[in-house]
Amino acid sequence: MTVFTEAQARERLDALLDQATAQGQVRLRRDDGREFLITPVPSTQPDTAQPRLDLRDLAGTWVEDAAFDQALAGQDQVDPDLWK
Repeated sequence: MTVFTEAQARERLDALLDQATAQGQVRLRRDDGREFLITPVPSTQPDTAQPRLDLRDLAGTWVEDAAFDQALAGQDQVDPDLWK
């Protein structure tokens, strides 16, 4: 994790927030020695403007669904009359 001084944070706030979003968090160190952790709050609405970089919350959520598998299998069937 990168640590920024207060002066660096003021100069680069937008970039810092983008970096916190990409890395999960960014540490900020003030001149008096106190440190703060900038952690993005998950949005309740998907941001379609930027690609999703962190997929950890999706890991292990796959659920077998016979109807879905059947729909995919239907897409794989070739109609010979259409290929004449």
